[in-house]
Amino acid sequence: MICTGSDEISFEFSTDSGSTYLEIAPRSMEFDRTKGKFDYAQAKFPQDVAELLQSEIDSESHSVLKQPVPVDLKIQGNPIYRLLWTPDSARFTGSEIHVEFHDPQKFLS
Repeated sequence: MICTGSDEISFEFSTDSGSTYLEIAPRSMEFDRTKGKFDYAQAKFPQDVAELLQSEIDSESHSVLKQPVPVDLKIQGNPIYRLLWTPDSARFTGSEIHVEFHDPQKFLS
C-alpha cells in the first residue's frame, strides 16, 4: 500500500505505560505486508517533524525515542497495525526525514 498526501494516516508512538507520547502524520508512506516475511512501513515526514525527532534523539535527557518504541499505524484515528521505531531507522535529509518502521517480530527472532 502506498499513500501520499493523506491527512488520515498517522503514526502514534507509545510510552512504556501505553500512553501516547507523540503522533505524527507522514508526507508519504509505503506499507508492505507479505505473508511469510516481516512487515514494514517506510514514511517521509516534513521538516518540522524531522527537527522534532532529531532533537529528541540528540537530547541529553532521557528521551523515549532513544530506544525502540511501539508505534501504531493509524488510519482515520483507528490503529490498524503495530510496528516498531528504532532510532537508527531514521535518515535525515535537508528538508525531511525518512523513517523505516519494522515488524516487532523481526527483533524477537
